[in-house]
Amino acid sequence: MDRDTIFISHASPDDNEFVRWLGDQLTSRGYTVWADVFHLKGGTPFWSAIEEALRQRSVKVIFVVSRQSVDPARSGVRNELSVADGLRKSLKDPGFIVPVRIDDTPFDSLPIQIHQLNTLDFSADRNARLGALLDTLEAGMVPRQTDESPAVRGRVVPDNGGTRSSEPEKTRALSSLPTLAVLPFVNIGGEAQQDYFVEGVVQEMSTALSRFRSFAVVAREVGRDGGADYLLEGSMRKAGARVRITARLIEATKGALLWAQNFEGALEDVFEFQDRITAQVASIVEPMMKRAELDRSRLKPPSSLGAYDLYLQAVAIVYRPEAETNRLAVELIERALLLDPDYAPALAVAASAYLGRWDRQLPGVAEADRIKGLGYAQAALSAAEDDAYIRAVGGLAVMTLGDEFETGMIALRQAVDENPNSVSILTHAGIGAIHAGDLEEAEGFLLRAISLNNLDFGSQWSLGGMAHIRIAQGRFEEALDWALRAHAASRRNHATHWMLTAANAHLGRMGEAVRWREALQQIQPSTTIESIRRGQRMRDPNRIEVVLLGLQLAGLPER
Repeated sequence: MDRDTIFISHASPDDNEFVRWLGDQLTSRGYTVWADVFHLKGGTPFWSAIEEALRQRSVKVIFVVSRQSVDPARSGVRNELSVADGLRKSLKDPGFIVPVRIDDTPFDSLPIQIHQLNTLDFSADRNARLGALLDTLEAGMVPRQTDESPAVRGRVVPDNGGTRSSEPEKTRALSSLPTLAVLPFVNIGGEAQQDYFVEGVVQEMSTALSRFRSFAVVAREVGRDGGADYLLEGSMRKAGARVRITARLIEATKGALLWAQNFEGALEDVFEFQDRITAQVASIVEPMMKRAELDRSRLKPPSSLGAYDLYLQAVAIVYRPEAETNRLAVELIERALLLDPDYAPALAVAASAYLGRWDRQLPGVAEADRIKGLGYAQAALSAAEDDAYIRAVGGLAVMTLGDEFETGMIALRQAVDENPNSVSILTHAGIGAIHAGDLEEAEGFLLRAISLNNLDFGSQWSLGGMAHIRIAQGRFEEALDWALRAHAASRRNHATHWMLTAANAHLGRMGEAVRWREALQQIQPSTTIESIRRGQRMRDPNRIEVVLLGLQLAGLPER
């Protein structure tokens, strides 16, 4: 008998709101849940349905403690608890019943079956206690739906007819996207005439954040009810002609503060200030949420990793320079695609992984890697739909792996139009424009990425791209400044060392040029003029040849 269901016992209808919230929280994390508010339809023989779910399928019983459920007159919930207590003994599972208290019910009023069990108190802060409940379920090895199963997000539980009833969001055979609720910001000053400004900022933030497809922006009411994974909240204080806005990103389940920042501006420039806040907050929230999701996935046992977890772990390392790390990224993303071959974000990351292998000409790279990466890039573009990030990654990959310069630039420009506040998209577009577009266009993309990236996530690429532009323009002193900034952001980036070597060589500083060339060869000993030329496909070859000339002057071998 397979037991895979968490049975929620409660005193319906008084506790329905809590049960719906808890059911959504658990099913969104892959657990199978049974509760009568989800499954008892008109004409259903209720006790036989309840007893079948309890006796045949339950792996844990969550008993909702409230003034209604402890009322001796509530015979239904008392019967459920009696059956659950009998199962606890027959299964020899002392943790089979998990009591959760949702109001001020005195502990001495608890039924005899649970009065000696530790009770999780949800009465004060649901989100704070949810983490403890999830830990309990994890410790109890309660099974969750995996990517091999046909389940989708929503209330997905076998009903009495053996079919699945669901209220799906966008279905896919892997873990659900994280959700973000943008809550109303508090007007601390209390001036009613400023309410419109606060509300305007929040609306603009919600709109900007909804353009990202790595998470879902949900209604603020969902956030208030504890149904969102992350919360964006804040406050505004006016002081004379200036205003300060504080924004905070919170991981809802643990109540952990992930990021907070103050923004100040003049009220006479209200719209410019509003636009600036919106762009900066949007550019920061997305990578912070992705990092938090990765931290969550790392806590899971390797055997339980699904396609989404594998995708997150590949994203975290796909742009790192080491050959061994690149092999790991390819392995992770290939495993994700075995579980879900049509998952567009994984296709995009697979294209990036093979692109990194090819453009750096890592040891062992072969023509087959270029062809395979190009295939992933083309598949990603075909599956991109309204995902600007996938379009950007695919666009850069098809031009550098397949000389599809026009197709790539169209995709990159469209991606920026769709989400101009994504640092990653802007950086891809800037690098792509160096390969196939106008240098002024490339500079515009990269400078915007740099201005938004105040957390310095991956800034070596945008800073290094600016160094490349300046070398192509013959402005070698400025190129050196940009390259040094890129090196400060990441000391092991191969392309940064190309720029540092070339800029110094063109300036006649051969001692410094040789020093940076030697550092490059320590990072990647297989680097030659020929390998860089092979990996860097550009519509205008002069843009890479001027870099290669500097590397030649510094003594990098031809092959």
